[in-house]
Amino acid sequence: MIKSLDGWDIAAHVRFVRQVHKGTIVVVEGEKDDRVLSRFVDGAKCTVEISFGKANAIAALDLLEDEGFPGVVAVVDADFDRIHNNQHALSGLILTDGHDIDVVILKSPALRTFLREYADGAKLRALGEDWQSKVYDLVLSGAAPIAYCRAISSAETLMLDFKDLSFDFINAATLDCDLEKLLNEIYASSPVARCTKDELRTKFDTEKAKNHNLFQLVNGHDAASVLGVALREILSNKPRHHTWGSMVESSLRLAFDFAAFKTTKIFDDLRKWEVANPPYTVLTIA
Repeated sequence: MIKSLDGWDIAAHVRFVRQVHKGTIVVVEGEKDDRVLSRFVDGAKCTVEISFGKANAIAALDLLEDEGFPGVVAVVDADFDRIHNNQHALSGLILTDGHDIDVVILKSPALRTFLREYADGAKLRALGEDWQSKVYDLVLSGAAPIAYCRAISSAETLMLDFKDLSFDFINAATLDCDLEKLLNEIYASSPVARCTKDELRTKFDTEKAKNHNLFQLVNGHDAASVLGVALREILSNKPRHHTWGSMVESSLRLAFDFAAFKTTKIFDDLRKWEVANPPYTVLTIA
């Protein structure tokens, strides 16, 4: 049922919501985004509605802006839009600072809070005074090869399957990625891939040479999974079953408080939208 929804359905839902809620309506992609943003909005003046996908959110906003429907703003993941130079001419559309909301959280002070709780203090201190930045850089560098493969598959519709990656191709002692192991794992689960492994390796080298901003390239799930691997050796000695990517993602989201949210461009863009769209309010005052 949800898979059959499109922008027209979401726009119709927004119109229905406005009948009972006269304040701001924020459209987000999914439940995870709702859980994050709902903590920071003024519940009396703003409601968050799920679109069940980025394409639905953008299409719905496009329809609503065309008809002059006021007080609607959409917050969606940038994904590869900045990497691929995709443009969206919608005044009420806000893209995440980086690839997605989870990598934005990773770059925020929430990472420091997370590491103080789950990492070994001595191992953090061994990285030097700027240990938060060093962990962030190590994690994104380790996840980058996966992200390059995802970007290539997305741009060229190569039908590569990245579900249920084991992350055994990440070296727990260094966070380096074994590209051959990664490619083998991708192809083992991609029976309808539209290129050979050798062709992907060539495409990989070409894409990597472009030296993309890793904050725009790497998605939060992959980064959280690599951070989980780091907790098994570099940052701690936690067992594998305590360091799954999904568990790391959830813990980072819990560490993402209002102070951390205020450091993001999402926060700044929402404040600018409020100024440009009185009397509609999104964020709580804190």
